[in-house]
Amino acid sequence: MRKFTLPLIHIIVWVYLFYTMLFISVEDESIFASLLTYSTILINVATFYFNYFFILPKITYNPNTKKTVISIVIIILFYVFLKYFIEEILIIKILKTKVLYMKDSFIWFLNFSIIQSTMPILFSSFIWFIDNSFKVEKERQELLQQKNEAEMSLLKSQINPHFIFNTLNNIYSLVNQKSDKSLNAIEKLGDLLRFSTTEIRKDFTSLHDEIQYLKNYIDLESLRISTPENILFEDKTENKDLKIAPMILIPFVENVFKHGNLRDFPLEISIETKANQLLFHQKNKISNLEKDKSSGIGIENVKKRLSIIYPDKHQLEILNDGEFYEVNLMVNL
Repeated sequence: MRKFTLPLIHIIVWVYLFYTMLFISVEDESIFASLLTYSTILINVATFYFNYFFILPKITYNPNTKKTVISIVIIILFYVFLKYFIEEILIIKILKTKVLYMKDSFIWFLNFSIIQSTMPILFSSFIWFIDNSFKVEKERQELLQQKNEAEMSLLKSQINPHFIFNTLNNIYSLVNQKSDKSLNAIEKLGDLLRFSTTEIRKDFTSLHDEIQYLKNYIDLESLRISTPENILFEDKTENKDLKIAPMILIPFVENVFKHGNLRDFPLEISIETKANQLLFHQKNKISNLEKDKSSGIGIENVKKRLSIIYPDKHQLEILNDGEFYEVNLMVNL
């Protein structure tokens, strides 16, 4: 936007300046009046861009009262000196005449020049601050985008190792028990890894694939627990073609199998959609066993990802009363 707005503002300002300056010579069409008109325009242009390119950047980027006052004095003196040099030296030498409004008084000339200098100074300041605001906002957006991209890359890199660590622990337990379920578990792990290594690279995946990933994960975890019937998974989604950031929901479910008590109380998971809104609910009993020191990595990651991908488009409520752990997540997809 700045690319087109700034030139337009400059054009409007200079059309206005030329228009006002031409009134100086309306009543007098002599060579003197013409020279006076164009000299005034030249002085305004020079003052405008001197203030724009040299004075204002120094004031703004390193602000202090002393420097600001000195800068204002410098730009005013620049205008006065340039006006005096052009109108009182060059024009007098060329036309051999005095500028009529001087009235033989330098004080009057000084006061009049200071008043006239306010127009190009104020105009240049106005445009410079507009331009600078666009520039600062653009830089802020670029820095924010770079920050988000870097953070997303870091968060994604943390998801896979964390998931693999938990799943391999499960398979290790099955193999250690010489369970026939180990081969099925390895096959399930292969399906999950194929999804996690391909879909996590995407910004969004289909809701259908995300839910299927959850089901595969739950099936894998069910192989190692004694009460798989206590896992109550309810899928009430109507539009599975909706797009969602991959692996947003899995950390909550993963957390249950690490720290939940599925023996004494069922794990409740429900997913439903209303228009473009996803509603996820989970409730489980908290285990009294010592918690894994790595707990919370997945949950903290998903919180950060939600804040980056769905700012002002999600509501996450996590309730923990020491006995039950409950998650309610709403996301506008």
